[in-house]
Amino acid sequence: MRLVILALYLVLTLSLSACDWFDDDDDDNSGGVGTPEAVDQTYTETPQAEPAEAAEEDVSATTENVDYTRNYHHWNPRSWDGKGSSIVLCPGAPKYDSCELNGDSLRLHGNRDYGRWIWTNYNTRGLSGKITCTKDGVTVGFEVTSKSSLQYGSC
Repeated sequence: MRLVILALYLVLTLSLSACDWFDDDDDDNSGGVGTPEAVDQTYTETPQAEPAEAAEEDVSATTENVDYTRNYHHWNPRSWDGKGSSIVLCPGAPKYDSCELNGDSLRLHGNRDYGRWIWTNYNTRGLSGKITCTKDGVTVGFEVTSKSSLQYGSC
C-alpha cells in the first residue's frame, strides 16, 4: 500500500511541474532536441577585448566590445509549446550569472538538455537578436537570427 501511495505522489508531483519532463520526443518544443552524438560536443570560449579604462564602468560600455558568435547548441524561438524562446548552450559552457536578449533578462531554466545550460524567456515567442551572458565580470555574446524555426549553432 505504501508503494502505491508513493507512486501516486510521484505522478501528482510530475504532473503539477511546470517543466516538460519527457523532452526527447519529436514533438518537443521545450528547448531540448537531438541526441548527444548528433553534433560536435565541444565548447570554445571566444576571447573578449578588455575595457580600456576602469572595470567599474556601466554595462553598456562593456557590451560594446563583445564579439557575437554562434557558439551555442541551438536556439528555439518557439519553445515551451510555442509560447516562449530559449537558447541551449554548448556542452561544457559555464553556468553564467546572467543572460540578456536585446537588454531583456532571460531566466536560467537549468541543464536538463544532456547537461547543457538553457536560458529562456517563457512568455515571448519569435525573439531574435543579440544575447549577452556574464560570469564573474566576463561577458560573451551570441547572435540568434531565426524568429520562426529552430536554429543550430556551431557546437
